[in-house]
Amino acid sequence: MTREIIQNAAERMNDCISYLENKYAAEGYSVKRQETFLGDEGQFPSVVVTNSPGYTKSVFGLGTCAILIFIERGNDLEVVDAPPMLSHNRATATGLAVLSGGPGFPLLITSGIGAIKQKKLRNRLYADAVAYLKANP
Repeated sequence: MTREIIQNAAERMNDCISYLENKYAAEGYSVKRQETFLGDEGQFPSVVVTNSPGYTKSVFGLGTCAILIFIERGNDLEVVDAPPMLSHNRATATGLAVLSGGPGFPLLITSGIGAIKQKKLRNRLYADAVAYLKANP
């Protein structure tokens, strides 16, 4: 989990979320605001970006999702790249490969590709948010 506290950025949280919504929606991603629980720290505003892959891509593990959580710390804003959850796609592909004795191997490859795409999306979303908050004091 990656975290960074941006000094004096709390009042710009909603602007940052709007920026991310517009940017990723323009690229064809599904974007929504929601409240996300972060362990025992509580519930915080977040933005969720997914590539809305549809049934076929979901079955083959090519779907991606990134969640960015915003925590107000007085006047400062902490940006948290939410920890990845074991994707049901990767779990399904692994289960199929194990249960089928090998024919599910292609699903493991596509699941690996999906995992790499998801990591890239998470890194990019986090970097975009931090860059926006630092560049717009």
